[in-house]
Amino acid sequence: MIECCKENIWYTKKNKRNKKRKRKKFLIVTFMLLIIFSCFFYYKNVTSKLIFDICLDSAYSYSADSINKGVMLSLTDSVNYNEIIKIEKNLNGDVSVMSADSYKINYVTHNIVKNIKLLLDDKLNRGIEIPSLAFLGIPILSGYGSPVKFNSFNVSSVLCDFTSKFESVGINQTLHIISA
Repeated sequence: MIECCKENIWYTKKNKRNKKRKRKKFLIVTFMLLIIFSCFFYYKNVTSKLIFDICLDSAYSYSADSINKGVMLSLTDSVNYNEIIKIEKNLNGDVSVMSADSYKINYVTHNIVKNIKLLLDDKLNRGIEIPSLAFLGIPILSGYGSPVKFNSFNVSSVLCDFTSKFESVGINQTLHIISA
């Protein structure tokens, strides 16, 4: 009877130890999962938005630069106002008809679009550099650190449209403006 009692006491102590170990393991696993999920949600909600904003700003900057360079490359000295717009005057010397050469306008438009698209694709294919401290998600530190290059997925389209406008610049004087 004494032996049986000792075994029962020993058995219950072992059970209590196992329960404490299981509870401790459960708390450690739960704590680790909580840390992992917290890091994931912080990255998803804070860091990824900051990185997306940096990439978007870089893409807008690349676009503006590509547009300016593409238009300057296309509108060289070979494009002349008198080639695009034909002016006909009556016998008194007054302007009677102004007609646009649609072939020349379409040719210039095609060159502008082609140059902008080539320049933009070239810049975006080189990648967007993001400072490494931007991955912390703190906006103040997002401009510092060694650059990390992101390759972008280019889905871009370029549209070019000419607009024509007449403005009064004085008595009996009118300015005709064509802009792309």
